[in-house]
Amino acid sequence: MAAVQLQMRHNIEEVHAAIDNLNSWTSEIERKDATLRGIAPPADDRSFVSDEDAEDEADRLEIEEAKRELEEMIRKERQGDGGDAGATGGAHAAGGDGAAGGAGGAANGAA
Repeated sequence: MAAVQLQMRHNIEEVHAAIDNLNSWTSEIERKDATLRGIAPPADDRSFVSDEDAEDEADRLEIEEAKRELEEMIRKERQGDGGDAGATGGAHAAGGDGAAGGAGGAANGAA
């Protein structure tokens, strides 16, 4: 399950990167067009920064934070730590791999 979530996050990052590239290209073309038309703003004018750019930055930061959280969950699950972040996945993995199998093996050996 964690692998699927990681792949989804990776795919979302790629989509955001593509959109950012497209936005950068669009902004560059708009600046060139304005320059050619003789209406270019001063170099330090931030009026060409749209609300979308701010939203994109917020999305990027949110994705980075989610990615760190997911990596931490995976790390804890692999260590077998039953901490809050990996409690569901860690307990499931431990129960499925070790605890139930060990008890079943002991019961079969005793019988």
